[in-house]
Amino acid sequence: MIGFNGGLIGKDRTASPTEAKGVWTLGEQIKEQRNDLWPIIAIEYRYIRWTITANRSGGTMQAADFNLRLGASNVSMSGADVITSPAGAGGGSQPATNLIDNNSATKWFVVVDTYPLPISIFFDMGAPTAFDGYQWVTANDLSDRDPVSWTVAGSVAGVNYTTLDTQTNFATTTSRQTVVGPFTFA
Repeated sequence: MIGFNGGLIGKDRTASPTEAKGVWTLGEQIKEQRNDLWPIIAIEYRYIRWTITANRSGGTMQAADFNLRLGASNVSMSGADVITSPAGAGGGSQPATNLIDNNSATKWFVVVDTYPLPISIFFDMGAPTAFDGYQWVTANDLSDRDPVSWTVAGSVAGVNYTTLDTQTNFATTTSRQTVVGPFTFA
């Protein structure tokens, strides 16, 4: 099977063509898909960029958490460096670092009139990190502040980014402190 990143996925779930052991037959692929045992097709990037291009109201924006996913689990983002572009977007008592604290009671908040869209949040994981999707959590108040259009991209060196997912006019839930996603890369 050829994985998302163009590499061969072996039966032992390795992603390197030189290391992959065994090849999936069509019958095995169908059986594994039915049993939800199809191999996780993960990608590895050190830098992740979440660029928000629109929210419901335009005046202010917020989100409680952002999580990378691998299979059915969140990937630990503790220790990641978080910066915004433009710099300072959402500083003060509700900074972008709240997006990775695994606490939906805290949030990242920004006044869009001061920091116009698009706004990018960069997560430096410190080392290449495997993931196959992402999700985010709505904040505690005012659904008008929720993102509805965004792009998630990854980079090995923090220079050239590969777009992994784009959502435009997504029907973001109006429920508060609720997971949006998960979105997987197929």
